Amino acid sequence: MTNPQEGIPLILGVTGDGIDSPEDEGALLRQVRTILDQHRQAYPNTPQKLLSPLLDRADQVVANLALQKNVGLIVPLPWSNSDCEYTIDRTGNESEFKQLRSQAEQVVCMPLAQGVVEEELSTNPAFRQRQRDQVRAYITRHSQLLVAITNRSGGDTQS
Repeated sequence: MTNPQEGIPLILGVTGDGIDSPEDEGALLRQVRTILDQHRQAYPNTPQKLLSPLLDRADQVVANLALQKNVGLIVPLPWSNSDCEYTIDRTGNESEFKQLRSQAEQVVCMPLAQGVVEEELSTNPAFRQRQRDQVRAYITRHSQLLVAITNRSGGDTQS
């Protein structure tokens, strides 16, 4: 049972295309830190949670920051845990993925999207993309605040 003193959690979601440079990473961290600090100051009794799939560097960087700030981590995965460990199109670090996932309060594996065949996930980029799109939709639906990371030409990261 939830402690009534804690209140309903504030859910921050992170999704997007990734980061390309240390400058982009620094800008992303500053923006997310500001968001978390402002809401912690305004609502000190409200627990904070982060929804992050941990699949690329930007996801992992934000998740590390969240854990440092005592923000609970919820990891929605586009497919089963074991398949995420071996996927070839993740741009993040596999050992960091495993380490962060082990610190998650909850891991949610998405069901297969209509028409996706589990045995073909590792070889069919269109199937993997449909599963990733499903994770993005899940994060968008379940977040009160959403950090959408986009790489525009010139390498800028926006949120």
